[in-house]
Formats: sequence, structure tokens, C-alpha cells
Amino acid sequence: MANNDASNIIVGSPRAVGGYAFRAPLGSTGPTDATTALDTAFECLGFISDKGVKLKTSSKTEDLTDWNLDVVKTLTTEKTCEVTVSFMETNPVVAKAVYGTGNVTASASSIKIAWDGEPLPHEMFAFELSSDRKPGRIWFNDAQIIDIAEQEIVKNAAWVHEVTIKCFKDADGKFFHREQSLTAA
Repeated sequence: MANNDASNIIVGSPRAVGGYAFRAPLGSTGPTDATTALDTAFECLGFISDKGVKLKTSSKTEDLTDWNLDVVKTLTTEKTCEVTVSFMETNPVVAKAVYGTGNVTASASSIKIAWDGEPLPHEMFAFELSSDRKPGRIWFNDAQIIDIAEQEIVKNAAWVHEVTIKCFKDADGKFFHREQSLTAA
């Protein structure tokens, strides 16, 4: 019988160097592991709030009953995967990800956002992780920002861009991929 091993507890901290969150156009060369450098198509989305990244997977089911009204089988009718994340930076990459490339004009001195509310494109997202200096990564090969949360604009807090990202099954039939190294880098 195996003993408890605290080194197997993973803490969801970001990698300290090189960025936390990235996006790339759908169809770019995606990650295959936790440590290989991301393809150059991936753009850094900057700081994420202290809420971190929330991954929600869920299923809906329906029970089938027989003549006696006993449940004889449970069917899965829906499976979903969503990510919630709050981007802290307002820069051209984040603005284009959140509001759409065609809705953002950026220069060296300003960013102009004129949101039209149209659906955003499917993209790829990757989040860089580290736990006890053990690198990790979670990535989504087909995902779409589907919601922008209410934004609070106040003097004593960052103006964050909290979004919900809906994940779709990729060519391998997976909503997401996650790898965590078991040894420190």
C-alpha cells in the first residue's frame, strides 16, 4: 500500500517567467507537453488576476425508467468545458482577444475599442503553470471567448477583463490537455 506523498499535491501557480496565458489562431501548431516552447503564433495575454484560472467541466444526464418507474439507465445528454479567467492588462493582444481583432485599433500611444458584440473566433489558449518548480501546462486546441463579465471601473482596483472561454473537442476528441512535470526544472 502506498503512503501519502505531499509532493504529489499540485498548486495552481503560474510560471514566474515568460507569461501566464497565451492565445493563437485556431489551427496553429499546438503544444504537446508541459515544457516545449510554445509556437511563435502564441501571443502573451499578460497578467491574470489572483482569482487564477477556473476550469469547469460538467455533464447533464437523463434517467430512463421502466414500466415500474425504476431507473434502469442514465444517459449523458450534454458534456461541456469552460474556463473563466480575468486578464489584468489592457494591451492590444488582450483587447483583440476579448473584443475581437476588428474592434480594436492600437498605436504606440493608445488603444481604441469599439465593440460590435459579434461572436469571437475559435482560437487556441494555453496557460503556463508551476508547482514547486515543476512546470505544467493546460491547453485548449479549440476554444472561444463567449462572455465578458461585468466590469468594475473603480479607483482602488485594476480594470480586469473577466471572460468565459467555451472549450470544444479538438481533432483528438478532447476538450483540453494538461501535463504536469513530476520533477523540478
